[in-house]
Amino acid sequence: MKNDFNLLLVEDNEGDERLIRELLGEQHLIRFTIGLASSLKESESKIPENKFDIILLDLGLPDSSGLETLIKFKALFPDLATIIILTGLNDTEVGIKAVNNGAQDYIIKGQVDSDKLLKSIIYSYERSHLNFELKTQIEARKLAEKEIRKLNDDLESKIHDRTAQLETVNRELEAFSHSVSHDLRAPLRHILGFSEILREEFYDKLPEKARSYLDTITDAAKKMNRLIDDLLNLSRTNRVELKKSTLKMNQVLDEALSELSPQLENRKVDFKISPMPEVSGDYNLLRMVWINLLDNAIKYTRTRETAVISIDYKKEKKEFIFCIRDNGVGFDMNYADKLFGVFQRLHSADEFEGNGIGLSNVRRIISRHNGRTWAEAEVDKGAAFYFSLPEDTVNFWH
Repeated sequence: MKNDFNLLLVEDNEGDERLIRELLGEQHLIRFTIGLASSLKESESKIPENKFDIILLDLGLPDSSGLETLIKFKALFPDLATIIILTGLNDTEVGIKAVNNGAQDYIIKGQVDSDKLLKSIIYSYERSHLNFELKTQIEARKLAEKEIRKLNDDLESKIHDRTAQLETVNRELEAFSHSVSHDLRAPLRHILGFSEILREEFYDKLPEKARSYLDTITDAAKKMNRLIDDLLNLSRTNRVELKKSTLKMNQVLDEALSELSPQLENRKVDFKISPMPEVSGDYNLLRMVWINLLDNAIKYTRTRETAVISIDYKKEKKEFIFCIRDNGVGFDMNYADKLFGVFQRLHSADEFEGNGIGLSNVRRIISRHNGRTWAEAEVDKGAAFYFSLPEDTVNFWH
């Protein structure tokens, strides 16, 4: 508690002045330094020179009277926080108005004693300082909010500019995709078409080396055609609008398997598929996820006499985690970070065909569904690919 107060008594009555000094002098634990002003005008000259903790203000002065005294005083010194009205006017309504106009307390001279005056000074001082701190915090908060609004406005402007730039880039990508789709496919169709004519009409008449050349040309053109298809699919993945609905994941998986059935001819593949939940997602995009993951599992188990491909899921927190596991050739986990990049491959094209786009497409699709993708493996001991989807649906399907 503060035990040293610098106080200004604004009082024109000598008797009342003496009374107040005596009452304050009775306090031995707290020391008061008292300044005196007998009018509003005199207080103007004293207040700027001294830093007063408390102002004891009479409402009857030679140059002002009544509530107007407080109003004028506050107008002259708006930053003075602790003002106590000390008056002979016993008027409750005036007291309420005084407090509403900035006074911390309203004391009747004829009813005051030493303890009451001391309590009023201490409480008023502490309350005014709390109010001042609160006001300072509010002003600081308003300033911070103003800065935040300015930052938000700047951010919105930047977002608007970036969005415009992205729209331009997307239009350019669409134009590029259109060019790839039409301008590159036309010569490829010619290569494949004339290669097929050569094969049908002249293959038996060609020397063995020429046949080999023709086979190489045909295979390369087909690979190029597949690469264009995959690149276009990758480009569309980001642009296509998500059409979410509640899907039975086993049904999506079955349709993806049906599409890959030609790759299972002359293969021993043991599928172990667990019952799956219902999920919320885009049917065509999630079917593409399963096609790519199943295609990988089928491809990289080709060296096994019997391929074993297990598909299951688990629920963790608020997401479903799906896993497709195989007993194929696996890969070195030191290079796992490359798996989901465009054109990234961990096996040579001579060992296993492919262009490194499928898993990149998987990651983009799952990311658009607010999910995650990752993989685990050991060389020659198989691999497990995981992806997660938020639990947007309520019911499970078994």
